[in-house]
Amino acid sequence: AVVSTQSTWGVLEPQLTAMVSPVCFLCRSPSSVTCEACGAASCSPSHAAIHRHARAGCLPIKIEQREGVGNCCVATKDISPGQTILLDTPAVWGPNLKSAPKCLNCLAPWQGTLCSECEFPVCNDECAQGTHHIQECGVLARISHKYTFTPGEKSNSALSLVNVVRFLRLPATDPEKAARANMLMDHVEDIMKNEELYNMWKVAAIDPLVNKLPNSPYTEEDVLHAIGVLQTNTVAIGVPGYSQGHALYPTFSFLSHSCVCNARFQILPDHTMVLRAQVPITAGEEITIQYMTPMLGNVTRRRKIRKNWFFDCTCSRCKDPTELGTFASGVVCRDCVKEGREGVLLPVDSLDYDSPWRCSQNSCSVIIESSTIQAM
Repeated sequence: AVVSTQSTWGVLEPQLTAMVSPVCFLCRSPSSVTCEACGAASCSPSHAAIHRHARAGCLPIKIEQREGVGNCCVATKDISPGQTILLDTPAVWGPNLKSAPKCLNCLAPWQGTLCSECEFPVCNDECAQGTHHIQECGVLARISHKYTFTPGEKSNSALSLVNVVRFLRLPATDPEKAARANMLMDHVEDIMKNEELYNMWKVAAIDPLVNKLPNSPYTEEDVLHAIGVLQTNTVAIGVPGYSQGHALYPTFSFLSHSCVCNARFQILPDHTMVLRAQVPITAGEEITIQYMTPMLGNVTRRRKIRKNWFFDCTCSRCKDPTELGTFASGVVCRDCVKEGREGVLLPVDSLDYDSPWRCSQNSCSVIIESSTIQAM
């Protein structure tokens, strides 16, 4: 339950209002709504509804700007293991970038039927008129390029258009989620610096939506922003009985990565995202998740994080050459084996991608270049 404070703040002196007016827990705009249950501030009823969830009650989070991190999710009170931290629903969801043809409305495996309007894969006429596919159908139908789909093909880059168009149309289909999604980082500069990545998207989405769409309302900057937000922030979703797609959760996307995270998420069959604490979290502590599997060692994991999310992880595990005693990237020292010792080759500086590796045994003088380790 929430109560409007607009009338209360309206009678205060301007100077006093500037001093004491709280800001929204989500977007940090001036607050006009206060939660009756916990006092959390929101800028609007729609943001207040995100804070006080019908099933989980008041969510114990706020979004802060922190140096070296940017926007991040912070606990507003102590959180116990297993406690629900956040529930979120996708702003857009659809097929993967590199996906075999599948129904654009429900992601079911494609059986050969095309939408009569846009000639993209669907299950049947019902899916062709489905609430998800109609978001992009009109745009895809107007693109002058003719796309072809073949049953059994392993991937088709044309499917990468779907989520991009759905994102670009968010201001019309869901203005509230559009506003939240546009708060997210897009890393456009990093995409443009990567010539191979930029050229791939130039062919797959930029050219079709800017140059091959008659009277296109989109600029290259618009399309690049959509691509950047989606590439940086989407997560894989599983469709029960079918294959996977990707979805953008606008509030969940504020969560930062740590290889030693304090929360984990689950995606329910209805695509609702549930985030729960997996260890005790104290008030003021940043809430983190793992963007990728922890089963990979530093050598592989940190490079994948850099490639996919454009940052270098410096968490406690990444800083430790032993990876918190797991030796997940360690290589058995052959010289030590010959001498009956248990030496392990580890990076001298685990945050340096090109660091030399040396043996953990003080009595061993073996040093190996990083290129040799990476070639294994």
